[in-house]
Amino acid sequence: METTTSRIHFNFKLSDLLVQPLAYKSIAFLEELVEILQKDIKDSDEDYQSRISFIWAFQVKEIAILFRDTVVNLLKLEQYVSDGIRSEEELENYQKELYDILESATNDLEDTFVKCEERNQELNSEWEHQFNPAPAVILQVEKLINQIKTIQRSQLKLDLLTIKFEDYRSSYLEHMNQREDSLHKIEKSLVSLKSTIESEEDKLGKVQLNKIDNLIETLLQKIEDGIVLAPYQFIVLEDVDKLKLAVGTAGGHLIYKSVDVLSEISGWTSFNLASPLKTIDTKIQAYKEKTIVGLIQVSNRIKAKLESANGDEVEVPKSEITAPVQKLISEYREDIVPNALERLDELKERLVTHIRISQLFNNKFNFLPSSAIGQLTGFAEKSDLQRRYSPGRIRSVFAQFFENLFSTYSEKEQVTAAAFIKDVISFDTENDANALFLKSGFLGSSFSVKRTEIIHKVKNHFELWREGYGGGLLIKGGHLSGRSTVLEMLPINYPEVESYHVVPGQKIDVKGHKRAMGDDLIDTLNFIIKYKGPEKCMVTIDDLNYYADHPEKTFEIFAELNKIVSKHSKKVYFAIVVHKYLYNKLSHYFNIADIYTETVNTDFMTVDQIQDAVLTRAHAVVNNDDMDAESETLASISRKVAKKASGNVGKAMQLWCMYTNGKYSFDTSQTQFRKLVENHHALLKLLIMHGWVQELEIRNMFNAIDANEVRSAIKGLVQIRLLERPKEGFICINPYLVVFVEGVINRMI
Repeated sequence: METTTSRIHFNFKLSDLLVQPLAYKSIAFLEELVEILQKDIKDSDEDYQSRISFIWAFQVKEIAILFRDTVVNLLKLEQYVSDGIRSEEELENYQKELYDILESATNDLEDTFVKCEERNQELNSEWEHQFNPAPAVILQVEKLINQIKTIQRSQLKLDLLTIKFEDYRSSYLEHMNQREDSLHKIEKSLVSLKSTIESEEDKLGKVQLNKIDNLIETLLQKIEDGIVLAPYQFIVLEDVDKLKLAVGTAGGHLIYKSVDVLSEISGWTSFNLASPLKTIDTKIQAYKEKTIVGLIQVSNRIKAKLESANGDEVEVPKSEITAPVQKLISEYREDIVPNALERLDELKERLVTHIRISQLFNNKFNFLPSSAIGQLTGFAEKSDLQRRYSPGRIRSVFAQFFENLFSTYSEKEQVTAAAFIKDVISFDTENDANALFLKSGFLGSSFSVKRTEIIHKVKNHFELWREGYGGGLLIKGGHLSGRSTVLEMLPINYPEVESYHVVPGQKIDVKGHKRAMGDDLIDTLNFIIKYKGPEKCMVTIDDLNYYADHPEKTFEIFAELNKIVSKHSKKVYFAIVVHKYLYNKLSHYFNIADIYTETVNTDFMTVDQIQDAVLTRAHAVVNNDDMDAESETLASISRKVAKKASGNVGKAMQLWCMYTNGKYSFDTSQTQFRKLVENHHALLKLLIMHGWVQELEIRNMFNAIDANEVRSAIKGLVQIRLLERPKEGFICINPYLVVFVEGVINRMI
């Protein structure tokens, strides 16, 4: 008969330390421990004097937590090994350490039980009127057992998902390889043709020309019939449900993550693969057609030479035939290789990097890098995505929107600055299709345009900081120029470094210490530094303007901030966003370069980059069947928009929404609007710099005469909606007009 002591001895081997075997053994073991506790409660007298109930029960709970946490860690580590992020050797080393820990813990559990049982009859008067903890502990252990079972099921789902991911990646890679092979065949054939021609004499006669013509005919047939590109649109990830996955533990609690994998991958693929691959296919098809046309022209030239000879001997310079072939080869190496082949390699790497199970365990975002943005902008549900981005719905909304604009700007209406402002902000960005262009984040410019120079500067600066050089990062630029986008990419690009994003009104958790962040920036930073621990970390501050409503306070905050950055920058990577006008003011009073060893400017994006950003969003609202017919028109419009955007991608997105009938809808009132801004230049520049100010602070910012004029003008500017009052006592520029105001002010300075 099995004794009680033998039931609490945990038998396991090193080979059992994998998710499934360890989960089965730990569940069976914990269920037996629960039975022992239940029997002890039943057999003890009403005062519950049993040491097993009062002492050993807590140790059972700790063992249950240990098993649960171990299974979670093994689940994550096994996936990391499967994806090549961790090695088999690292898994084996972890299993050895784990074996010692589990053996020691379970042996201690057994020893404690024996001691409790031997001394069980000795009464402890201190417990006489105490509440017995064992029933509550049993409930907690049963909950932990259920969590282990959930983790078991998670691995089974992950195993199935691994196969589907592999098929999904393989299908894309197969299609990409097909395109690479096709291009290599064309280039190899052209090189072979050129080599054949060059092997002949300098002057080509009839025999040689006929031979070359036959080669070209064969080559044309091979290119026309043998190179067919399989479409990507039929590649799908089938039957993937929402996944609830345990990713870690914190303070004894199990951290779950719910991921709609299908929506995540569909969205990521659409904007990271589909658009670039379509561009590459267009380039491949164009080069294929150009090659066919070029070879036909060479063949026709040869035939014309032979026919014109009328039976006489022909002598054609070899260079006359090789030159067009060489031109095609050169175009392949100078254009197709960097813009198609190398781009395909980049997309392959991106696909293999992101579409893998280990990404699920990244606690910085749900799954793919764009997922965090997707959550912030409310696109978590697939059904919501389908509704919001239905091409038919968006086209109808656009048609109605443009029709309204046309009727508003009829020749009979007298256009004023107030009318311009009204129409600029008349559309509803939450409900209209314009949200596709104006909403930041999920479809933001950073995911369609590579700002290589900025990214390179930030990467170099971060690596220098990591090596111990210290110094903060300052990101400056105008409204909607992408400052926050650059800042958001920092924690995504360096997930291994603990990061804290400082935003007023949000909650922050620093090593288990939680608090709501207020308007006191310095207090929040001191809180982070106090509890962050000895490890290096990152602190990102989205906009200094959030913490000050007038210049005096801004300068005080910046002075205190500089002290913190100077003192802690070797252990904390500080990245701060400031408006370009505020940066110019601060640079007069502070030696910024001494503290912030790198400053990046997000203004002045090139016309080509802005065009790419606008086109990416434009393609999202065009029906796939109409894409080819509309692509040329979209490219033309986006080019015009980009040229008028003054280097600001946010302004370009707004301009797109007002483009109709080949003209911008505000052209007729631009003069009035410019005069309005110029008349209130000082106030508007101040509001752009600081976000908002209190009317009471106007006298601190201007002299007595100017202050009275500005305050009297505020009422009129609010009435025509150039200014807003977001909360009592504060004023700010209407957010949809900030970039237009900036544009006018830039031309004045």
